[in-house]
Amino acid sequence: MCQNNTLPISVTKSYLLATYIVVKSESCAYLTKVVFPELCDGATGVSHILQ
Repeated sequence: MCQNNTLPISVTKSYLLATYIVVKSESCAYLTKVVFPELCDGATGVSHILQ
């Protein structure tokens, strides 16, 4: 959990493809108006959206 790194969206997509889940599109989003706990440098609010 406390690795202080972020996975690129291509890596997240490859995890899905490896399990034969079809990904038609992908994008990155940033969550706003959300409070994140300050654990291990805190969260960034960056989310991967895959369809």
